[in-house]
Amino acid sequence: MGTIIDGKRVALKITDQVRSEVAVFVAQNGRVPGLATVLVGENPASQVYIKNKIQTAGKCGIQSFHHQLDVTITQKELLTLIEALNGNQEVDGILVQSGVGEVLKITERKLKGIKVLWCFIQMETTTLRVKEWEMIFVLLME
Repeated sequence: MGTIIDGKRVALKITDQVRSEVAVFVAQNGRVPGLATVLVGENPASQVYIKNKIQTAGKCGIQSFHHQLDVTITQKELLTLIEALNGNQEVDGILVQSGVGEVLKITERKLKGIKVLWCFIQMETTTLRVKEWEMIFVLLME
């Protein structure tokens, strides 16, 4: 038999732990950490996902910088925004969310030097017409 866990209780415990770590960060660095969120398109599930990340960040004492982009954005424009966010001293993490149908490929090769980047991009393969999720997690320390 499996063990039943209280998800809300676990989430509150993690939030409290992160809040404590944020307080230490603020004491050591003299500033609040920042999370930049980038949402490409208007997929409702993606909107909820980003909204929840922003709310949770706020509960932990992390400031958020949100960027809502149109589905017509080019890869070059997105990379330019990511590079600008990476250069922003208030931003410590970047989350890029692209919903159904918004296909943008981001590769590690093009993102050298990025602090922390999470990308959740739904891809559709042209040969099989099967949708799959591609998650890219890049952590490149300077």
